[in-house]
Order: sequence, then structure tokens, then C-alpha cells
Amino acid sequence: PTGRYVNHSSLHDSGLTGRKLIVDSFGGYSPIGGGAQSSKDYTKVDRSGLYAARYIAKNIVAAGLAKKCIVQLSYAIGVAKPVSVSVDCMGTNLGAASDDELSAFVLEKFPLTPRWIIDKFGLDRPGKGSFLYADVAARGQVGNDEYPWEQLDGVELFRALK
Repeated sequence: PTGRYVNHSSLHDSGLTGRKLIVDSFGGYSPIGGGAQSSKDYTKVDRSGLYAARYIAKNIVAAGLAKKCIVQLSYAIGVAKPVSVSVDCMGTNLGAASDDELSAFVLEKFPLTPRWIIDKFGLDRPGKGSFLYADVAARGQVGNDEYPWEQLDGVELFRALK
């Protein structure tokens, strides 16, 4: 939507893209956009969007709405809110809410802008009390209960859909 993509080079898109793709995709279980997360800084929705999607999916499952859940967030350059939010419970829905209803609910209740994601998970304030990016790179993006995006503080919001 912004027009030409002018700023492209190692100065603007650097890192070890492609590194640890299987780790970043839950050991190959979950689809991934194609780039490694550990090579991106937290302002890139490739990385921060993964954290938001993980958080939402975990809270949907913890709320008892499904046994499994994948949340897909699609962003466009220059557009703060996602252009698409898709919840797929892979046929394991346990409550009355369908995947489409969950998708609409997430879009309505969660701002999902890069700023909201950064603030929600403190991505600009890593520290020993929450997470360190070096640990995330070494242990993987998900699955560590200390990470703020692994918290289940949205369960009550989703239980309203039961």
C-alpha cells in the first residue's frame, strides 16, 4: 500500500534470515511466513506478530474453546492493523464459537498494532525478570512460560464466548 519498496539492502533487511526456521515454526508443526524470527528485531511484525498470534491461540485453548488453534495475522507495509485475522481450530472447537466468530472476536478485542504488541509484551524492555532476546534465540520463540507472550491473562475475555 505504500508504493515502491525503495529501501532494500543489507542496511535495511539484515540478519540471519533462514536461521532456525524449524525451531521458529514449533518444530515444523505450525506454518511460518518464510523468514526466521530470531533474525528480526521486535518492531517487525514477522516477529512481534508471531508473539501476538501465539498469545491469542494459547488463550483460546486455555479458555476451553478448542483443543488446538492456529492464529494467522497478515500485515501490509504502512498499515498498522492487520489486514486479515484468521483463527483455525482445525475442527477441535469445543464451544459455541466457530472459527469465523473467533476471528471476528480477535479483530474486535485486540488492537494488534505493532505498538500494542510491543507494549503488551514489553518487547522494548527485555530483562532478567521477563525474557532476554539471547535466550529466545537459543531456546526458541515459544514454549517457555517465562515469556510474556506465553501468559494466559486473556482467558476470561475468551470465556465470554462459551
